[in-house]
Amino acid sequence: MDFNVVKSLAETFSTSLTATAIRLVEYGPLPTMLVCYSNAGREWFVRGSCVPEQFWPSKKPEPNTYAFDLFKGGTEHELQGKVPAKAWFDHQIAEPHYIQEHSFRTSYGDVFSFLWWKDEQMLIDLEEYEERRANRRSDRREEE
Repeated sequence: MDFNVVKSLAETFSTSLTATAIRLVEYGPLPTMLVCYSNAGREWFVRGSCVPEQFWPSKKPEPNTYAFDLFKGGTEHELQGKVPAKAWFDHQIAEPHYIQEHSFRTSYGDVFSFLWWKDEQMLIDLEEYEERRANRRSDRREEE
């Protein structure tokens, strides 16, 4: 799952890259997210139904992301690979996990980042974390 898939689908259905990417995130079978950044910061994002609402992408590209590298300059217009989830999400569950990122710079200078969970353990860990939080009593002790 990356922008190469999006490009192929956009060509097949004669749709824009952005519209195709949004539809793929919204209706695709995998946990994915699409984020758009301008020089001012995050403009918008879309998350798939499998991605918990607790995960909000950073307000601006953070170090250790390909989006950050693209904004720093250079000749690359597109970068992809595995990155630390904590670089994208300010949540304690993200700390030990990695996600896949495929980012590209548009001709206008914006950066689109396609994120997906190849290993869904982070999502499972969040679900377990939320269950533990829900089971806590008002005095913050675990239920027995």
